[in-house]
Amino acid sequence: MNRAYFTCAESALAHCSLEPLVGRTLLVTGATGLLGSHLCAAVVLANQRHGLGIRLIATSRSPPPPWLAGLFAAPHVHFEPVDLSADPDWLIRQTFDAVVHGATYGQPKRFLEQPFETIRLNGRALELLLERANQCGARVLFLSTSEIYAPSATGHAVTEDHPCQSPLGARGIYTSAKIFGETLCRAYAEQEGLPTRVARVSSVYGPGVRCDDHRVIYEFIRRAMKSHRIALLDQGAQERCWLYAADATAMLFWVLLHSKQAVYNVAGTERRSILQLAELIAAETGASVELPHESRTESHTAGSPQSVHPDIRRLAQESGLLESVELQEGVAASVDWMRERLHEEQT
Repeated sequence: MNRAYFTCAESALAHCSLEPLVGRTLLVTGATGLLGSHLCAAVVLANQRHGLGIRLIATSRSPPPPWLAGLFAAPHVHFEPVDLSADPDWLIRQTFDAVVHGATYGQPKRFLEQPFETIRLNGRALELLLERANQCGARVLFLSTSEIYAPSATGHAVTEDHPCQSPLGARGIYTSAKIFGETLCRAYAEQEGLPTRVARVSSVYGPGVRCDDHRVIYEFIRRAMKSHRIALLDQGAQERCWLYAADATAMLFWVLLHSKQAVYNVAGTERRSILQLAELIAAETGASVELPHESRTESHTAGSPQSVHPDIRRLAQESGLLESVELQEGVAASVDWMRERLHEEQT
């Protein structure tokens, strides 16, 4: 297993038990993405360390990148490249005891460029997955997003009961698809008694992305390494609660396996601005940060919320989990990851 993945998986397993999955089958869709791949790595390490015998079915639209090849070749793991937006019927031919549906696009550039795929993955594919899960008696975790929340008038952290965004916004395709997915989960829970859970995930980062990932933290790291400068589009006042991949993995497994309520915010607790993030990356890489004279936007930044501050008290009080990796430490690990990937591209 890749060293960075091993470290994250070890940290996640120290905070959340996978014992309920002993001898059972877990399906992970979107398995080569940032969240999906770390969930899979935790399962593989749990099998190796504790002999849990968890059978993992992992699927993603594209074949595994080189750093995941060993992971998906591990014992008890079956990987199959399937585009669920084009072939959702693949799901109804699977048998499993639990499923994490993460087959969607986390990068704004991608979900804005592929709106119909985004809708189908969170709509038709999820509906078939829920139907099959109901037949199998399986637990379901749907990965939603904190972007569904409307802006908070008070600026306070938003709870799981906070109102949702209008479907007419610049990112309405993405947020509305996630809201519809949550509605499907609720319908199956109420009408069929299916144990569904929703995780509204916010700003996860860490090792595990390709060099061309367009999320802001990786854009900044890439610019810092290639040109030794991070030029911001605006004053960097937008705020996010960043959550390292290892902590997100532990929280998501807890929601899937141990939680009692239907919906949970999954996020960090400390707000940091985009400018503060850039400054951390600059300090780690020796780059400079440059602010523009006039602010501008790009297609994938339009409609980005000014502040994303989910309230995670529900999760923290029930599970005892909070982030264990501080942003500075996580940024350093992310820089190391991107440095290795860029080096591989050049050799």
